[in-house]
Amino acid sequence: MKSGLPLLTVLAILASTQGVHAEELSEPDVSVDALELPAIELPIDAPPTPTFERLWVQTSSEIRDLLYLKRGEPIQQYCGGIRIPKRPSFPQRLGNARQLLVEKFGGSPQTEEAVLRGLKWLAKQQQEDGHWSGSQKSDVAVTSLCVLAFLGAGQTETYGRYKRQVEGAVQWLSKQQRKDGSICIPGESGDIGYSHALAGAALCEAHAMLPYRPRNSCVERALIFTVDKFQEVNPGDPDAKLGWHYKADAPADLAISSLCFMQLKTAKLAQMWVTPATFDGMIAFLDSLQKPQKQADGQRLHRYGFADNKALDYRATAAACTCRIFLGWKPDDLKGGISYFLKEGGLPEWDEKGSKVDLFYWYWGSQACFQAGGDTWKNWNEALKTALVPKQIKEGADAGSWDPVGPNSEIWGRAGQTALCVLCLETYYRYLRQNDK
Repeated sequence: MKSGLPLLTVLAILASTQGVHAEELSEPDVSVDALELPAIELPIDAPPTPTFERLWVQTSSEIRDLLYLKRGEPIQQYCGGIRIPKRPSFPQRLGNARQLLVEKFGGSPQTEEAVLRGLKWLAKQQQEDGHWSGSQKSDVAVTSLCVLAFLGAGQTETYGRYKRQVEGAVQWLSKQQRKDGSICIPGESGDIGYSHALAGAALCEAHAMLPYRPRNSCVERALIFTVDKFQEVNPGDPDAKLGWHYKADAPADLAISSLCFMQLKTAKLAQMWVTPATFDGMIAFLDSLQKPQKQADGQRLHRYGFADNKALDYRATAAACTCRIFLGWKPDDLKGGISYFLKEGGLPEWDEKGSKVDLFYWYWGSQACFQAGGDTWKNWNEALKTALVPKQIKEGADAGSWDPVGPNSEIWGRAGQTALCVLCLETYYRYLRQNDK
């Protein structure tokens, strides 16, 4: 006998025992007028809005397949800004919005082809149980980097050509979670720090990109561990927080803290509650790492170290400036820091021996310079494209990957190197410009 209850009503009743709200199961409003759309202002000298036919000609059939572009599909035009829907999180990574952002911010069909080739190679290297292997016991961290690379291209557990790979990797990471909520394998490189920071970021981002978000106990437990057990307590105030550390008996470090911070920012995008004290702790930690001197105009220099403000480092400064921007600082307020890391670290360059390659610096530098915009981003972007696109392997079994060279490449191996290179080339659409909202 047929039930008289509508399907959504039945689903809502069943979901109530799992903590899922009925409104999360309602039919999505797909009306363009109903979407809340952040404005991204065009510069005065911006090129004309790309037409669909132009994108179709420039973009290979495999790219079109990956992005779900179809001939005859209308491309939204600039009308005071690119129209980007509010949900799901990171919608700018999909379809037409992504293509428009690539062209607007200096990407090209070549950079997108490089992303696709990198993802293809990574998909082939994935183990049957869903993980990727690093060179020195770094499977959790490397798998997390690979997941982030796929998510950056709009590939999720439920959407895209590589949804099977993403789903398998997310399940594998979830199985590595320990009773205390941390995600790591004992004995891996970097202790618990990099493993949990990256795995938590990957799982939060994967959860944020789902069209509907039922409760995820694995993600919740990982966040609880990040905030309650992994974040350092201010010794001068037991109720206040600071940064994050590699392990319990080590001091807080910006390399780990920057990753944990982005993990928690993503959790907020997924509408998961994160205590404000956690972000206040990150601000206090950044303040403690900052050189106290000020510029002639009274603004701080924004030069940072990894663990204190004595040993200043351009790589730490790039990461710190990025975190400041996502905490609400304007790029103009951080000019001193951006100028410092550009002067000391230079622009990306992949020399013959690979001695100048530094993907940690390139990733955070890309994020900071992209947010700064203007000539800062233009110069960095041109150097980044020149460094990465030609150096991608084009033939043989390693086609689509990048050779593992530079600091820490001996730990994360070819898979980690390729994932990081892909993440750098996804900068155009990985995050929206914070001051364009």
